[in-house]
Amino acid sequence: MKTCYIFGALPCKLKEKPLDGDYVIAADKGFLFCKENGISPDLVIGDFDSLGNIPNGENVEIHPKRKDVTDSMLALKAGMKK
Repeated sequence: MKTCYIFGALPCKLKEKPLDGDYVIAADKGFLFCKENGISPDLVIGDFDSLGNIPNGENVEIHPKRKDVTDSMLALKAGMKK
């Protein structure tokens, strides 16, 4: 069974790194956490107000700052689709 990891702006202590085949989503500033921990996200999603810049890549999904859901909820919905 594959696992979906979602990393956001809140600090976390990573007990285990995602394995090959797991699906990794970085929600906004969660991209920084992934970068610092050598994790390549499959999807980077959000409005990127917390990160302060928009990452480059084909796997980046940009949303407007004014929206009805949080970046974490966007990530959760994307993970549920997988």
